[in-house]
Amino acid sequence: MVLLEKTVKFDPGWGSYVLVYSGSVEYLYKDINKFKNLSQRSFKFKQYFPKIVTLLENNIGFYAGCLLWAVYLKNSGDADFTGNHCLGQKYNPDEPDLEIDYILTSIDKLQNDYKYYTGKVMEFPEIYKHILVTYNEFMEINKGFTETRSTADLKLPENLKTPSEEELEKINSCIQSVVESGKLAELIPLADLIL
Repeated sequence: MVLLEKTVKFDPGWGSYVLVYSGSVEYLYKDINKFKNLSQRSFKFKQYFPKIVTLLENNIGFYAGCLLWAVYLKNSGDADFTGNHCLGQKYNPDEPDLEIDYILTSIDKLQNDYKYYTGKVMEFPEIYKHILVTYNEFMEINKGFTETRSTADLKLPENLKTPSEEELEKINSCIQSVVESGKLAELIPLADLIL
């Protein structure tokens, strides 16, 4: 087992790669919907669809990465966190994570819009929703990370599996690679190791 130093980063370094999905997608849909003609809207949708999918997968990769990072840390010893900007903030358990809710709803909407505008059927992998629902639970049981001072304070959802030592090293290696590249979607396939 790899033991952590006395301190470890709460965010391994990928926070700057995440764009707010809801605001970005609302902007693109506003541009699509300004056209009254269906063929023009269809053309715009097809033009923007790859960008929307990239935004979606980048955000889901971020949430998958947070879960993977937490599992890695929980299995690597105790350390104090640095950079937890949530620490000491107020947590309201009745306030849902609107961004995650938006993304969950958006997955179904995108599939329906794709069929409407292209006449073809496409479905996103079920793991996308599974990642989002699990992250939401992760955030709730940790009270929005407002009291998370160290890896010992982290609570993991019960449905998460414990990876082998080899899998933990694979997770860490991929996380370090993604911190360098910014390609958060590359973390999605690793979610199978913990979900």
